[in-house]
Amino acid sequence: IPGAPERPLALHGGIEQPAWFDMSRIEGEDQGVLQDDLQLQYSARRILELIESEAEQGISPQRIVIAGFGQGGVVALEAALECEQ
Repeated sequence: IPGAPERPLALHGGIEQPAWFDMSRIEGEDQGVLQDDLQLQYSARRILELIESEAEQGISPQRIVIAGFGQGGVVALEAALECEQ
């Protein structure tokens, strides 16, 4: 089961912690959180590479489940949308 790498998270003052992608707070009237789309796409590609690796070892992609919690759920959804199988 893959885990998120340690990276500084701007939302938490640059503290290093497991995170699939960086996030920062949006200031002003439209307060919210902004994610780093490039890091999200990179993480999704890492998951797709793991699926390809498993397929090369004889595991049917139809038997692989992509799931996650929090950021992992976002990465799982992005990977599922990009997956051709």
